[in-house]
Amino acid sequence: MNVKAILSTFVALVVVVGAITLTGCLDDNGDEKVVYWTQQSPVNMKALLQSDAIGGGIAWEPYCSDIEISGDGVIYKWSDELVPGHPCCVLAVDDDFLAAQSDAVVRYLAAHIASNEWVQETLADTESDNYTLLMDMGADFSERSTAVVESSFNHMKLEYEMSTEWQDSLKWIIETYEALDMFSSTLQDRGYDNASDFVDQFVMEDLLQQALLIEPWTFEETTGVRVGYLGGDLHQAARLVCVNEDVGMGLYGNDTTIFEAFGIDYVASDGSPYASGGEEMDGFALGNIDIGYLGSPPAILKHINLDIGIHVISQVNSEGSAIFLAEDVDDPSTDFEGMIFATPGPASIQHMMFMDHMEDLGYTVKAA
Repeated sequence: MNVKAILSTFVALVVVVGAITLTGCLDDNGDEKVVYWTQQSPVNMKALLQSDAIGGGIAWEPYCSDIEISGDGVIYKWSDELVPGHPCCVLAVDDDFLAAQSDAVVRYLAAHIASNEWVQETLADTESDNYTLLMDMGADFSERSTAVVESSFNHMKLEYEMSTEWQDSLKWIIETYEALDMFSSTLQDRGYDNASDFVDQFVMEDLLQQALLIEPWTFEETTGVRVGYLGGDLHQAARLVCVNEDVGMGLYGNDTTIFEAFGIDYVASDGSPYASGGEEMDGFALGNIDIGYLGSPPAILKHINLDIGIHVISQVNSEGSAIFLAEDVDDPSTDFEGMIFATPGPASIQHMMFMDHMEDLGYTVKAA
């Protein structure tokens, strides 16, 4: 089954499950089976697991691999087992910045593309000095071991292309939010005919196509860009590569970075690193961010609900999340009953996958 078919099936499941949840999910004896969720930043989930405050959770990398490698928990399901090819982080641009600095946005995307290509070449040669460099910069940023970083890269896909199939997956997010009644107004009230029309307007493919034609050192002047990102999130490794001088030296033969080679004067935005994509969207709303790396679900949800002026200009990653547990369970359909799980919150793709899987197992999901 392809991704589009999987996501269409998932939307249908959410609609059905939403109706079931109104009356609760019952076991064979007619009793309601319940699991609970609590909103937590992934950086805190390991400590909560250690203190028995939660029995499991769902997070992004490197926090899942860290929990597994440390022995503090076990991986129950990687996200590619839940929804193969699911979308995750995107690159978003502030509309005012795009209107004023469209050339800089294209050059930023050119740097983003160069970074992704470097990462793919590096991951293909695990014996290279560049591979060691990538693992080290990931470890420094995430404050995790290189073993955790290596595991993380094995479970996520870092990409920039925005294929038709990938854009269909964004429609799934929108349709799921509609099914869960999480929009404060309808798409039609916001001026969109339907989910497809929203994606057509929200995703700007033409800028990425322009960026593919840009060569380094062809700019007339540098442009300052305030960049938002999430703390310790290895999904957003492209940013780390863009600011690393060793990478720039290897690519261009002089003391520079990928950003500098494309005329970008990088500045971490006020508020960065953010704990979640929802908080980063608040940074966009405050005018603190020009371009930011964040999850596609919070970007969509807060753009629609709060009319925060952004557009998506590139993919950043897919997959790379997992449901983890304090210990293995024999029968997930019964052993999760009464357990508290941590999620990054309702705006996240992780929460959506968690909700669907638990309800598919027959549980009513409630806030703790």
